[in-house]
Amino acid sequence: MKKFLLILFSSCVLFALAACTDAGEQETEDQNEEEAANETIEDNGAAEQAAGNSSSEEETDSSQDAEANEDVEQESQGNSGLTLQLTKVDEENGSTLESDIYKEINQLIEENPDMGTENDFSVFTVDIFNSDAGRSLVLLGINRTPLELTNISFDLNLGSAEEFVLEAQPVHLSEEEMGIFPVDGVMPFVIDISNEQAEALLSINSADLLLTLDNFEYEEAE
Repeated sequence: MKKFLLILFSSCVLFALAACTDAGEQETEDQNEEEAANETIEDNGAAEQAAGNSSSEEETDSSQDAEANEDVEQESQGNSGLTLQLTKVDEENGSTLESDIYKEINQLIEENPDMGTENDFSVFTVDIFNSDAGRSLVLLGINRTPLELTNISFDLNLGSAEEFVLEAQPVHLSEEEMGIFPVDGVMPFVIDISNEQAEALLSINSADLLLTLDNFEYEEAE
């Protein structure tokens, strides 16, 4: 907090009669004037010291604010480190991160940088796609563990609290097809579904969609 030191100066007008002034009175007046001058100098020095302390306090506060902002910025950057990766099969087939599905997924990651659960492997639904072979559900595997994972298997349950549309759906993300999930890595995978299952999933409000994994198994990549 800034401190302001207010110094009030008083001036006196002395009327002296030459006939009544002696050496003792003159010496006393000179001594009083010297003491007043010294007090003024000391007061000015105190004012300068107070101003210096105020400046030092402001610089300290600014430094602390800058360090706090830097810590917040570093923490924010640390929470957005997901990396989209091509599956091994897609890479072998010539797909790139600029392919339509990967561009859509990359945009999804940018809009949701905190996807997934810290220190866990998570699954995130993307969309339902139509093809000549039928309808497919596209999902994301998100590895937020400190380990590189491969050959991941689990049973997927997807639906609502009232009823699962997919229940105990076996999923195997093999190293031959997917490759290796790096730390903070994201890769898409697909589950074929029927028209009835697709319509049932589309009828569920996104806020009510429930997804759980059972019997989760994995291997640590070498």
